[in-house]
Amino acid sequence: AVVSTQSTGVNNKTALWFSKSTPPKLKTLVLNGCVSFKEKCLDHMLRNTSELEQIDLSYCHRISGKSILKHLSKNRLTHIGFTECFRIKPIVVQFIMCNYSETLKFLDLSRCGSNPLDFSMNQCPNMVALKVFNAKCFPQGGNEELSNLLRHMPNLEELDLEFNTSVGRNHFIDQIVRFCPLLQTINFSGCHPASASVFSSLQLLPNLSNLTLNRLNTLSDSGYHELISSVLINCSKLTTLSLQSGLTADQDVYSLLTSLPKLRSLDLRSTPFPLDGSFIQMSKGLVKKEPVTIYAQDTTIAEGEYEVPSSLKVMFGLPNIHSELFGLDGFAEDLGIDVYPEEEPWEEPWEDDEGEFWAGGYFDEAAQFYGDDVQHFEPNDGGFEDDVQHFEPNDGGFEDDVQHFEPNDGAHEDEYW
Repeated sequence: AVVSTQSTGVNNKTALWFSKSTPPKLKTLVLNGCVSFKEKCLDHMLRNTSELEQIDLSYCHRISGKSILKHLSKNRLTHIGFTECFRIKPIVVQFIMCNYSETLKFLDLSRCGSNPLDFSMNQCPNMVALKVFNAKCFPQGGNEELSNLLRHMPNLEELDLEFNTSVGRNHFIDQIVRFCPLLQTINFSGCHPASASVFSSLQLLPNLSNLTLNRLNTLSDSGYHELISSVLINCSKLTTLSLQSGLTADQDVYSLLTSLPKLRSLDLRSTPFPLDGSFIQMSKGLVKKEPVTIYAQDTTIAEGEYEVPSSLKVMFGLPNIHSELFGLDGFAEDLGIDVYPEEEPWEEPWEDDEGEFWAGGYFDEAAQFYGDDVQHFEPNDGGFEDDVQHFEPNDGGFEDDVQHFEPNDGAHEDEYW
């Protein structure tokens, strides 16, 4: 049996009915995006389960995981998703890593609210995919915890360490390659590498086919040249490569196109300088069995500037008019590119197609939402949510990111410990 819902609109009455109707042989439970789902409802859902294999609680901001400790010890979980589960407690993550070490294949702790943990005793030899995007259970500034975890994952195929800034230090990527030789998909975006050489060992991975290295802000243009010319062109199995916001030159892009025979997708979005699109002209004689799709939105490349050869499929967009974000004030004017004026910020929140509200910013003509004071609002029974705190009326009490108070016969219950 499968129970799945991906909606922010599940109210407490619906959730309670949902939880009491859980089939006893439930195998997959997906509550992705149910921000109002309470711990006591999850407790009802898990109470009678004994065959649960997959559970996704991503974006369930009110779940602490206490019910997982109470009810899931008899299950054999293989897939667990905790993205943005801010209140998940350290003991819950530790319990999962220990109790399901032999069965766990997929674990997502991205932006998970756990405190730093000691993973030295955890072994998950059958883990296939691990995502820890900006996870607090792995403290910034040290790699020991990640090393302890990865050294026991020889079968890992997918690894997402985006915005874990310590990844680019102290030969840590060399350790990853040694511990996890079967990796096929890697995301090291925003890892703050000291130099391009920290990525050298990636070319030793025989199955590496999908690589994401966006926003490597500590690399200079010469650093990107070294990264491409000394490392990436030797990753011959790559089919998808993303270098968003990178200082990639046209000659380097052309080198990727000619050196990677299996490349099918190259993401160069928000690459402002020195990319100007001359690699398209260089590629006229390039022969490919299938065209390479190049994403060039928010660059200085304009549609119609070059005749695109059949070996390429270029996704154009308007020029990046916010080049000042990259410290290149005025370069758009120097190239004769029109810079569109900023619109006035809205005073009232604006609702997008997803039913969410935004304010304090503006849309430019490239459909990019900008502003120094951008805020995100979501109506919630008379309260509101923003990027910092979440307030919700609760029978005379209130909830924020630190504590939860609920009246209970004159006293109060702290549902989140």
